[in-house]
Amino acid sequence: MENIDKNDSNNDANYLYEAGLNWSDDRYTPDIAARLIAIGNAYWLYIVGLYWPDSRYTSDIADALVVTEHEYWLFHAGLYWPDSRYTPDIAAALIATGDANYLYQAGLHWPDSRYTPDIAAALIATDDANYLYQAGLNRSDDRYTPDIASALIATGDANYLYYAGLYWPDSRYTPDIAAALIATGDTEYLHRAGRDWPDSRYTPDIAAALIAIGEKDWLYQAGRDWLAGKKKYVK
Repeated sequence: MENIDKNDSNNDANYLYEAGLNWSDDRYTPDIAARLIAIGNAYWLYIVGLYWPDSRYTSDIADALVVTEHEYWLFHAGLYWPDSRYTPDIAAALIATGDANYLYQAGLHWPDSRYTPDIAAALIATDDANYLYQAGLNRSDDRYTPDIASALIATGDANYLYYAGLYWPDSRYTPDIAAALIATGDTEYLHRAGRDWPDSRYTPDIAAALIAIGEKDWLYQAGRDWLAGKKKYVK
């Protein structure tokens, strides 16, 4: 859905915003805010929430932003709006979009006062292997949950299972990740795991799986690339 063009709905919103920001009190009217709300342009609603003075801002502006369901500006409102203008409905609306990217970004960047475990649950529900992997790699311990690893495992995505085995910290890695990689039967990533994973994460089952598949090219590359000194290579 993402479209961050500030003029994506109606250019009139630009001038309504400027009027609300710059006109004197004797020339400003609440109808300006009402018209801007009616246009429903997420960018300008976000900017109003960021910059309009308190005397002109109303909670209807936050409500209107929520209604847009625009994940980019909902995320930014949660990140940058002052506490006096932020509402938990913004988090709820972002969660409802199901956008894995901005759910991940919210878990990474939103302040504690705005973050909720429902954001992690919504990210898990996306089944997006990329952002599940990124969450396991980058989220703080107080926002990480083992359900993220379980969800990544459930995707069966060999690429991100391999990278989790390579880069996730020990506190988040589990042997179930290796088992899930083996279950994919993906010879390229089985080979890579045998070549690149540390000894603490490598298991002989990886070699056994590669052997069982029997693809000559990857067996050849394993014989060429795997390190005998790490007891990964088998004859």
